[in-house]
Amino acid sequence: MALVRMNGGVALAERDARKAHASMALVQLCSGGYHVITEVALNVGVNQLVFCVFRDLLALALLAPIGYVREKRIRPPMTKRLLLSFLFLGLTG
Repeated sequence: MALVRMNGGVALAERDARKAHASMALVQLCSGGYHVITEVALNVGVNQLVFCVFRDLLALALLAPIGYVREKRIRPPMTKRLLLSFLFLGLTG
């Protein structure tokens, strides 16, 4: 692994490795928490279909604003043809 020194003296490759390990640990914690919440909700008696719909709505509410802000300047404009192609793709799966 090549060491590239930054201003603070911390190796760039080492910093990237720490970020990767921290991200991996965070994903594992979120996944474990999701499974615990799912198990508790389904044991209480929540319908599986209702749970899936609420899960998707929560994901949409969290991810849509982030995606809108990050992609605002680089996405192509929404045209009628593009919307129709999205509709067709959605209907055909």
